[in-house]
Amino acid sequence: MTARTPFFEGKDRTGSTGTVPGRGALASRDPHCYQSGMNDQEQANLEFVLEYLDKFGTFDPAQYEPYLAENPTYMAGMNIRQGREAFHANTSAGKILYPRPAEATREILASLAAGDWVSLLFFRRAPTNKVEHYENLYGLFFEVRDRQIHTQVELLDFRVSTEMFDLSALSALER
Repeated sequence: MTARTPFFEGKDRTGSTGTVPGRGALASRDPHCYQSGMNDQEQANLEFVLEYLDKFGTFDPAQYEPYLAENPTYMAGMNIRQGREAFHANTSAGKILYPRPAEATREILASLAAGDWVSLLFFRRAPTNKVEHYENLYGLFFEVRDRQIHTQVELLDFRVSTEMFDLSALSALER
């Protein structure tokens, strides 16, 4: 069993200090490398999703909307919403919960593309509106067709996130 790397130590689980801008430390390989078993379209979908995530992480709709289908689906656990407004609601909350988004990193543990679907498993680390050192495990799944995100599914440990954010700050969005 591999020991967990202490938070923000600057090294990944292999001891490497290599990073990819906007993606943080990599667990064992560069996700831009061609992965055996994926065809060219699946590899292109993976690259597209990684590019999209960099834009989505800015919380700026002008940056990420060009990647979205006309009527995409956003799923966070069992909260399932249709349309671009669902993505806007997520990033509006993100602006409040992650006051310094440029400092967020991703340590990608696994990536897979099969057909129209891309999946990523990663640790997200960032300062939040409550603590300096947030870390959580995320599983994201994307349906990509015609170079557009049609579905985005986000799974994380909500027990961790509820302790690491001041969720009362979101009441400002309800006004």
